[in-house]
Amino acid sequence: MIAKTCTKTEGKLVARVTLTLSQSLWADVISLVGDFSDWNRALYPLRRDRAGKWRLPGDLLVGRAYQFRSPLVMGDNQADAPVHHASNSDNFVVVTEPNKRRVRR
Repeated sequence: MIAKTCTKTEGKLVARVTLTLSQSLWADVISLVGDFSDWNRALYPLRRDRAGKWRLPGDLLVGRAYQFRSPLVMGDNQADAPVHHASNSDNFVVVTEPNKRRVRR
């Protein structure tokens, strides 16, 4: 699941994005990779919360489209758009356009 909200932090508008995966996943490490990390697997590991779900919250710049490779197949309904990659796999896109109705101060 991908949850997005826009909020003001230290006077700047940011997109707060949280990726959540099921607690039923058995793995030692699950990481998110994308163009925001130069596809580095070590930079964004998900952590387990108290309920055992894998979570990764973060703040991103607004007005951008971030491409990432899903740590697991989440389905097209979890991201804003799929992008077919030349390696015959799919990447996904999260768009961080501010929605004025959802901005919290």
